[in-house]
Order: sequence, then structure tokens, then C-alpha cells
Amino acid sequence: MVQTGDRGIRELIFIYNADSGFFDRLADIALKAFSPSTYPCTLCKVTHGVAGMHGTWKSFLAELPVEKKFLYKDEVRAAGISYEGEFPVILGRDHHDEVHVVVSSDTLNNITSMNDLTERIRQAL
Repeated sequence: MVQTGDRGIRELIFIYNADSGFFDRLADIALKAFSPSTYPCTLCKVTHGVAGMHGTWKSFLAELPVEKKFLYKDEVRAAGISYEGEFPVILGRDHHDEVHVVVSSDTLNNITSMNDLTERIRQAL
């Protein structure tokens, strides 16, 4: 049985403000490396470096008592998620299978550190 957070969230869905294609990923890496201030995905910027996921983020995710799903914005519909808002965003699926915004795009775009992000997620759970 999957554990849930105190608020009934059983799954967190992290949606990046990037597309999943090979060339999209290459462009993202280049932009992150050469012009990080213009990189459009704050979620990516805070949790990943040029070489991949930060170890502290990976450890934090491993400790969360819920399932985790990671999507690019062009994968949302195919995953059966109905969301029409801005990206990046963190959604939560509850035990009724309803999806709600856990950390909005506006909030994510104002986050400047890993600590700020992890605290927002802890508060939501």
C-alpha cells in the first residue's frame, strides 16, 4: 500500500517547463550551461545541474512518503493528466485520483534555492 502525506496526497507529479525531444534536451543543456539566467524552467534549474540531478534533490525525493512522477510539458496529456496552467508545476494526486496544484508555476518561478523548494513541498504534504 502506498503511503500518503498528511493531506492525502499519494503521488507528486513534477512537470518541467521543457519538451521531451532529443534536440529539445540538447538545447536545454546548452542553455543551462551557457546562459543559465535565461533558462525557462526553474524546477530544472534548482534540481539539476548540467550533468544531471543534484544529489541533495535525489536524497530528498527518496525520503518522500509518496509516489513520484516526472514529466515534460509535452507529455502531460499522454499521461492522462488534465492541466491547462503554466509550467513548471508540481501537482499532487490524492486518494480519490483527483489532481491538484501543490506548488504553482508562480511559486516555482520565485524559488531560488533547493531548501526553499523542499520546504514548500514538505508544507504541502
